[in-house]
Amino acid sequence: MDYADLVYKEQTDIVIITLNRPEKRNVFSHQMIESLIHALETANQDDRIKAIVITGEGSAFCAGGDVNDMISGALRSWGLKDYLWKHLQRIPLLMEDTDKLLVAAVNGPAAGGGFDLALACDLRTPDQGRNSFLPM
Repeated sequence: MDYADLVYKEQTDIVIITLNRPEKRNVFSHQMIESLIHALETANQDDRIKAIVITGEGSAFCAGGDVNDMISGALRSWGLKDYLWKHLQRIPLLMEDTDKLLVAAVNGPAAGGGFDLALACDLRTPDQGRNSFLPM
């Protein structure tokens, strides 16, 4: 399946989810959040999958929320609360509920919500090369 702003790849019994907005240091977009929710749900429902690896494309793991969206005021007061509750907060809840091993392959800076994403994983490992942590 094609996802907006991320790549979902199955490798035997492992799913690799790559945040894919390298030109913006993989900041969360609305589309990426929805895609990440769907990708986690898909991997969680597949009994063949034993581990989920989350990494970033380019030089950063994830720089968190998109400051340009915050500055524009796209989400304010109750709109922000509703958005956080119905969308963004689903990610850590899905990660908490999974029986899969969650690995953050941190390939660069992880800031704000990106740091939270890495901390929500069971393991964090540096990724000096494209998925260098995986056996070939």
